[in-house]
Amino acid sequence: MQTVLPLDDKRGIKLTTALYYTPSGTSIQAKGITPDIVVEEIEVPKVDPKKDSFAGFSEADLNGHLMNSAEQAATKNSNKDDQDLLHEDYQLYAALTILKGLAVAANH
Repeated sequence: MQTVLPLDDKRGIKLTTALYYTPSGTSIQAKGITPDIVVEEIEVPKVDPKKDSFAGFSEADLNGHLMNSAEQAATKNSNKDDQDLLHEDYQLYAALTILKGLAVAANH
């Protein structure tokens, strides 16, 4: 990390005031961090429900389906947010999906 110290109105000096380290003590100064998992940046197109006969179809559309509880309704809203994120920021969506999967695996 560098701090700029002004010498006068037109000049200054950059002084290194801190170095960056990972929690394990590895220096990442001037090279950054190499990711463990690389997620390519892609664009996921939205599906027009009028053109896709399966889009928007769920168990709730079937005769005799089970009713949702309040918890399941909250999950439905969460799924909508996930779908919005899928189209807006695929890399963030993929990262959250991986973290959720790791959390589930850790609990089993």
